[in-house]
Amino acid sequence: MEIIGLTIIIAFIIGYASGRKLRPDAEKTINTHMIIIADQRAEIEGHKEEEQRLTNHLTDAEEKIDAHLKAITDLQARVKWLADPFSNVSPERIDELKTMPYHDEYLQTPEWKARSKRMKARFNQRCQVCNNKSGTKWYKDPAENKCLVSHHRTYANVGKEKPIDLTALCNECHDLIHKHYDGTTGFGKP
Repeated sequence: MEIIGLTIIIAFIIGYASGRKLRPDAEKTINTHMIIIADQRAEIEGHKEEEQRLTNHLTDAEEKIDAHLKAITDLQARVKWLADPFSNVSPERIDELKTMPYHDEYLQTPEWKARSKRMKARFNQRCQVCNNKSGTKWYKDPAENKCLVSHHRTYANVGKEKPIDLTALCNECHDLIHKHYDGTTGFGKP
């Protein structure tokens, strides 16, 4: 259709330049083709606008996909950490952690501090006995969350604790547990 229209337009231009007049039906055909060409150009512009809209939509979708992939990667890292929180610690270092004096050295290590911080965050900075939010009781220095401690439910895995081995407790509940816990059979002290 465009070739025919272009041929007619060229014929019109040649005829006009030579001073010859075209037949009225040829002039009408040329005008019809000019309208068709204008409509096709408008349609092309519409397609370009649609293409731009789809490109923008695709860019938005790609950004959303990237955000979801990042979230998935973060979740995978968290799941891996929960499964093996010391996966980035060498076996030699774990052996060293296991043999350290508990209160004097182990609780001062960067590995324990990171593990403790993660455990408190896991429980949203709340005591798992009384549900008190860290920093809301009368304890000193709440900015450092010293009123919330990571408590060992068992000492069997010291150096490579599993998430189930720990819980978050406020100092008051922590003191009560240690006051009444006999260390072997559970709550047995009077």
